[in-house]
Amino acid sequence: MLATVWSPKGGVGTTVTAVVVASVLARRRSVRLVDFGGDVPAVCGAHVGVPLGAADWLALADAAPPDALDAMALEIGEPFSLVPLGPNELGSPSGAALDAVAQSLADGSELNVVDAGRLPVRAIEAFLAVSVAAVAVVRPCYMALSRCAEHHALLRASTGLAVVCEPGRALTIRDVETVLERPVLASVPCTPDIARCVDAGVLLWRAPHELFSSVQQLVDRLALPGAIDPPTTSGQCA
Repeated sequence: MLATVWSPKGGVGTTVTAVVVASVLARRRSVRLVDFGGDVPAVCGAHVGVPLGAADWLALADAAPPDALDAMALEIGEPFSLVPLGPNELGSPSGAALDAVAQSLADGSELNVVDAGRLPVRAIEAFLAVSVAAVAVVRPCYMALSRCAEHHALLRASTGLAVVCEPGRALTIRDVETVLERPVLASVPCTPDIARCVDAGVLLWRAPHELFSSVQQLVDRLALPGAIDPPTTSGQCA
């Protein structure tokens, strides 16, 4: 089973959102976070010295042994297992290879959350095609919205949006929904306290409660198997 967290623009909070989504889900069921962004270990404060990672598994595609991903998974405290990107660069796998990898993640009962941070559009398409839920992460700023609007097909294939909100932004949740024509599932706060936790690698253990409560709302609205029933209201920017 596969849930994908993606954004067409770097630096908007995709990795932080993916990490907290995995952590919230792990309260209810087994979760594996597959890091195609490369920053999850740093955000979690984990020292990862693995010889192989998700980039290598992607390169192997359907030639990889079925248990290869399990062998690469690391325990991050207790919240979830992590398959890091690894020390090698992401290559340019063929469309068939991408489809095979995406289907491998989608098969089975274990829930895989993918941080699609550095993946090319074709790869994101492959993951979205077999995801039970997908979240596009965006900030309420003109540059981020413009970049996201260029990928209409990816947006339509996504369940909805997570809007990373900072105090003082001129654009509102309604503006984001109007421009991108997708529902905002929740707003994710971006505050100095949260940024300090990310910088220190203690996001999972010291982040303000408001971050986890907002992502809990996001998870609830995704209605993934094993999650609680979705509520009817959406988050709002501060």
